[in-house]
Amino acid sequence: MTDEKKNLSNFIKKAIDTGLGAAFMTEDMIRTALSDMPNKESVNNIISTAKNARDEFLGTVKSEVSSFLKHIDVPGEIDRILEEYDIDVNAKISFKKKNKPNE
Repeated sequence: MTDEKKNLSNFIKKAIDTGLGAAFMTEDMIRTALSDMPNKESVNNIISTAKNARDEFLGTVKSEVSSFLKHIDVPGEIDRILEEYDIDVNAKISFKKKNKPNE
């Protein structure tokens, strides 16, 4: 196995070990992790793949959250909260004199 393949294999193992954190690695973090790889084209391909995977993952999460929120009856939930809970509001108001510029 070539050194490049070993480095790529080690990177993939590290990415899997770190789980979702790997999906959110910045380009700089990936470049640092792969700094010992001599083939910069491979590094750029890995960065591109990581960006695409992150975008796909975030798109899926966005879609799922959006779908979940569409099924929530917001007015009904507000009515339920107002019926079941007391609302306690605490406020502090203070006045501070403004500094006047020298006249």
